[in-house]
Amino acid sequence: MQTRLTQIFYLLIFVIFLLPTISVAQHSIGVSSTVINLGTLERGSDNVATFYLVTASSESFLVSLNKEPAASDFFSRVGYGDYLFNYSEEGVIEWVELFRDDVRIEPVEGGGIIGAQKEVNFIVSVPEDAEPGYHIFRIKPLPVLSPEAVGQVGAVVVSATAVTFLFDIEGTAIRDGIILDVVPGTRVGNKFAVNVYFQNTGTTTISAIAKQTIYKNGEIIANSVSSRELVSPGEVKVLRVLYAGNKFSEGDYEVRTSVDFLSGSVSKNSTISVLPSILPPVEEKPKFPWLLIVLILIILVAIIIYKIS
Repeated sequence: MQTRLTQIFYLLIFVIFLLPTISVAQHSIGVSSTVINLGTLERGSDNVATFYLVTASSESFLVSLNKEPAASDFFSRVGYGDYLFNYSEEGVIEWVELFRDDVRIEPVEGGGIIGAQKEVNFIVSVPEDAEPGYHIFRIKPLPVLSPEAVGQVGAVVVSATAVTFLFDIEGTAIRDGIILDVVPGTRVGNKFAVNVYFQNTGTTTISAIAKQTIYKNGEIIANSVSSRELVSPGEVKVLRVLYAGNKFSEGDYEVRTSVDFLSGSVSKNSTISVLPSILPPVEEKPKFPWLLIVLILIILVAIIIYKIS
C-alpha cells in the first residue's frame, strides 16, 4: 500500500513540473471592422483604403496580409441581402495593391484588452472598363510565427479575422441571362453529355450553373448539374451537363433545364435525340502466322525424310 502511494506521489510531482512546458501560446488577430464599405469609386481612379489590425497579445510578431476573392455568401449577412441584385462577379484582386505583404505589430504598454493596433493602408485602382455594380474582396491577416517561438511551447493557437471590402461602380448593374439552346453532345462509349448554351444578357459578370432533369415517356430518367462557370456580359458559355451513358438508349427525351445565377434563374424545356453509341475504331492486331509456320515445318520434315531414305 505504501509503495502504491509513493508511486502516485512521484507521478503528481512529475506532472506539476511538466505543466510549464506544455503551455499554449495564443496569437489572435482581429480587425477594426469585419466589413468596410469604400463607397462609390470612379473608373480610372486610384483610391487609398485603410483598416486596422488589433490584437490582445503581449508579444511582438509579424502578420502576413493575404488578398483574396470574397465568397458570394457575404450577401447572406443581415443588411447586405439586397446588394446581391446589383453585384458584379468580375475579378478585382488585380485592382488591389498592398504596400507590403506583411506588417509587424508591437505590444502597447498598459494597452488593456487591446494589446496593440496597427494601421494598414493599400490602394484600389479601378480600371476604365470596370463593370457597374457592387464589388467585394477580402484581406486576411495571419500571424507569422518563427520556429523558435513555436518550439518554446507545446501548442500554438492561431486565429485571424478577415475584413471584407465592398465598393460600388456607377452605372446600371443588370444580372440576367437566357438559355439559347440545349443540345446533346458527342456520346462515346458510356459517357453522355448535354450542352447548355447560356448567354449573359446583363451588364455584370455572373456565375452560372445548369441544372437538368431528363424524362422519357413522362418518367424521370436522370438528374444532373454542370459546374459553375463565370460568364462575362454578352458572352455565350457552354455549360456541360454529364450523365452516365448506360441510362440512355436510342430515342427522343424531354429535358427541363434551369440556369441559376445567384440572383435569379431562367429555364427552358427541350427535346433531344439520342443517337446510337459512337465507338472508336478498334485496331486489329496482326495475327501470328501459325499456319504458315506449320506448313514450313511439314515441308522441312518431308525434305529431311526424303534425303534420309
